[in-house]
Amino acid sequence: MYRAIVADDEAIIRRGIVKQIMSMELQIEVVGTASDGEETLKLVEKFAPEIVLVDINMPFMDGLTCIEKIRKINPNCIIIIISGYDKFEFAQKAISYNVDYYLLKPVEDDEFKEALENSIKKYCIRTSVASTMQNNELKKNNNVNILEYIKENFTKQYLSIECVERECNISRSGIFKILKSTIGKNFTDYVTQLRTEYAKELLLNENNYSIKEISDFVGYSDQHYFSRVFKSETNMTPKQYRDVYSK
Repeated sequence: MYRAIVADDEAIIRRGIVKQIMSMELQIEVVGTASDGEETLKLVEKFAPEIVLVDINMPFMDGLTCIEKIRKINPNCIIIIISGYDKFEFAQKAISYNVDYYLLKPVEDDEFKEALENSIKKYCIRTSVASTMQNNELKKNNNVNILEYIKENFTKQYLSIECVERECNISRSGIFKILKSTIGKNFTDYVTQLRTEYAKELLLNENNYSIKEISDFVGYSDQHYFSRVFKSETNMTPKQYRDVYSK
């Protein structure tokens, strides 16, 4: 069921709108009614309705001010104005507040039913898009977190894909997909690339570090294994690389 709130300062009109909605059998349940803008906001906060039907002319807080505040509380809900005002400036303001429908009293059943049916469809589309955007943002953040974690820890000898799984709370297959889609490499190849690039910098450093020291600095405990990996990546041993590029 889709939850709806009806807000109008006239009790007879509120009851009439509720009766109309109930007669249409649209899986819409009116969970609350309000006689002014302040009451409406309290109901929106309490029930988080999918549809809010509101009049413009209400005491304490007018309908347009109420709508502006509703949008901050629940940006995805459908807002329908049912008003006796057909002035252009009211419709113009309603558009600026992202009102979904502007209906004039008295609302005929056919017109009202069509608006409500379209409201349900519109709400489903709107929340689907919002959910997709949220999921994309979470996915993007996950990608950034994993890459940043590897960049910050690639010099640690203990770094492994198990560490990334544990620290980033993501499965091995998830890590594989993220790395492949963002940088086109698997975990081992990416760590090797980072270590090799850092080793190149250290080999040309003015401190003239030994090959053993550089091996330790970039995350390898075995100097000979480091040299083999480096040559596989650059077609030169660490010493050859230093001799060629340090001149």
